Amino acid sequence: MKILVTGFDPFGQDKVNPSWQAVDALADAIDDIEVLKLLLPTAFKRSKQLLVSEISMQQPDAVLCVGLAGGRSAVSIEKVAINYADAGIPDNDGNQPKHEKLDQKGPAAYFASLPVDQLLQALHAHELPAELSLSAGAYVCNATMYQLLNYLARQNLRTIGGFVHLPFTPEMRHEDQASLPLAIDEQALGVIISSINHYLKEEKHD
Repeated sequence: MKILVTGFDPFGQDKVNPSWQAVDALADAIDDIEVLKLLLPTAFKRSKQLLVSEISMQQPDAVLCVGLAGGRSAVSIEKVAINYADAGIPDNDGNQPKHEKLDQKGPAAYFASLPVDQLLQALHAHELPAELSLSAGAYVCNATMYQLLNYLARQNLRTIGGFVHLPFTPEMRHEDQASLPLAIDEQALGVIISSINHYLKEEKHD
C-alpha cells in the first residue's frame, strides 16, 4: 500500500515551513506502507494542479496533506474543509481570493475520509499534543484539503484523504506564539501514518 504525504513551501514572512520539513524527514516506508512525499506550492491554483496530477499518477491508498497553522499549540487533525477562500495575504503566486467559492458547483463542505478520531487517539496514546480541529481556515491549506476531497469524490476513488496542521517550531521565533519542536512533528506524522496503515488493513479485511 502507498500513502502520499504533502507539505508546503514557506510563505509570508517565514523562511521555512515545518510542514515540509517534517514530511521530508519521513522514512520512505513506515511499517509496511510506502511513503510518497510531495512538496506543494503555497498557491491556490498550482497546489491543486500538482496534487491532482500526483494522485492520478501514483494512485495512492491514502493522501495526508500537512500544513502550517501558526499560533496553535498542538498537532491539529482537520475534520472538515469548506468551499470558501478568503486570503488574508497573497499566496506565493500573488493571488488573494476574497470571499470566493473554491468550486462553484461543489458542495459547501467535505468531511475528511481519514479516520480522524482513531488518529487522535493514537497520538494521545503516544502522549503527543494533538487536537481535533473543525476549521482549516480559508487560505491555501483549507483549499488544498477541499480540492483533495472534491477530486476523490468526483473521481469516485477509494483513496482516503485528509489534512493535518502543525504549529510553528521554536526556531521560527514568533514572539508570544505557541510552538512545537520539529522532532515532535516528525514523530506525530509517523504515528499518524502508522495508524492510517492499520486502518487500511482493517478495511481490506472487512
